[in-house]
Amino acid sequence: MPPGTVLLPAPYTVVDVVARFDAGPGDLTLSAKNLLNEDYYPAVSQAYNLSTSRVKGQGRTVGLGYAVNW
Repeated sequence: MPPGTVLLPAPYTVVDVVARFDAGPGDLTLSAKNLLNEDYYPAVSQAYNLSTSRVKGQGRTVGLGYAVNW
């Protein structure tokens, strides 16, 4: 690669969703990160441009939570 070459991170789009519902005395929270399960390399992983530092982003992750405020 010639000196002075600037490498830009490859673009990617990740969809995250969070929903909260009243449920009895508390709140029920449902979440999904990377809902579409995209295969991508986060910008921080691309920044160093080393084959050993290229770590893929996390796949689809779902969460469930319940909280009571009293």
